Amino acid sequence: MKDTGIESERFQIEIFRKMPPETKLNLSVELTKVATELVKAGIKHRHPEFTKEEIETEFKKILLTEEIFRKVYKQ
Repeated sequence: MKDTGIESERFQIEIFRKMPPETKLNLSVELTKVATELVKAGIKHRHPEFTKEEIETEFKKILLTEEIFRKVYKQ
């Protein structure tokens, strides 16, 4: 499902192509921060009783997958 028309998408692509590398990097970093905060907000919404530490742990499980999380954190 797309929320952007084909002409708008072409325009966006052209803008991204013209961006200097450092601008693209900064945009990527900011988008990653926003995505991280959205995931954590979703965890907090589903588990309002969680502490900040529990939210971080759950976020790591989502990011890494439960299997890898257990291997990395020996749980």
